[in-house]
Amino acid sequence: MLTEQTQTANNYSSVMNKEAADMLVAPFTDIYVSKEGYHILLDMPGVSKENFKLKVDNDELIVTGKKQSGEGSRKYLNNEIFYNGFHRHFVLPNDVDTDKIDASYQDGVLKLMLHKKEEFKPKFIEIK
Repeated sequence: MLTEQTQTANNYSSVMNKEAADMLVAPFTDIYVSKEGYHILLDMPGVSKENFKLKVDNDELIVTGKKQSGEGSRKYLNNEIFYNGFHRHFVLPNDVDTDKIDASYQDGVLKLMLHKKEEFKPKFIEIK
């Protein structure tokens, strides 16, 4: 089973102190499994794909990055959109082929496909 560990600052109020604003944000994530492998969807609107970093280290998949504001000196009346670093950490099961992980980014969603190793995929038997 694919498990997830997280560092998060998702409990926000309208008024945040600097320390809370500098914490890492954990993007909302959906995970589901199919016969081909595991699918991970990370909701990250407004993040450029160049700002994602994906790393596999032993049995862990780590997704990190930073959302860039692009604006330097605005005087805000209200500021609820956060431009923090983000981090998600997934412990991979032994049936994931770490050489076959696909990533795509479209419409604010990072899609990861973690293919299963061939020996763990279902095998169908033909009836003769």
